[in-house]
Amino acid sequence: MKTQKYHLQAIKEFFDQHKIATIDELRENFGDPARCTLFRKLGELQYLSSYSHRGKYYTLKSIAGFDARGLWRWRSVSFSRFGNLLKTTEAFVDESQAGYRASELKEILQVKTKHALTHLVRQGRLQREAFDSIYVYLSAKDRVARGQRKAREMRSAQPPAALIVANPDLATEEAKAMLVLFCSMLDERQRRFRRRA
Repeated sequence: MKTQKYHLQAIKEFFDQHKIATIDELRENFGDPARCTLFRKLGELQYLSSYSHRGKYYTLKSIAGFDARGLWRWRSVSFSRFGNLLKTTEAFVDESQAGYRASELKEILQVKTKHALTHLVRQGRLQREAFDSIYVYLSAKDRVARGQRKAREMRSAQPPAALIVANPDLATEEAKAMLVLFCSMLDERQRRFRRRA
């Protein structure tokens, strides 16, 4: 029993120092134990696997400093209080006001979500519907999905300026899009004048 406690304490101290680790790094550091043994000990310490990097990295719940959305990043590795990418994607869509496009969810989670979304739809854990020829993913719960659908329809009907006021985070992307559109409408003489200015 003392040996077991010692190993658990050693693993916790390793995570306190390094924050995250792969299974190979842990095995190398702790004398190459069997994977099942290592996962049993990690389970006692309440571990989390990353939703990025194909779940390759691990941390402890006591280490992760989740933000208000339940996300935590250490360097380039992302963790979620909801669990893996499928569970995180499902939770974010379920809790969203107007569902999510794959591109919108990618912006938040900082990973590609298209395959996860498609998988969740096939499993009946999410719904999807086309808005302006682009799929929007909605909750599998019909009552929630009805509210999300209505909010998405209202959002689609709003002019861009109103959207920016309602959603300040969209301002940067909208500004970029407007600038690209404006520049594309200039003739060559106007472009040269703009470059000189």
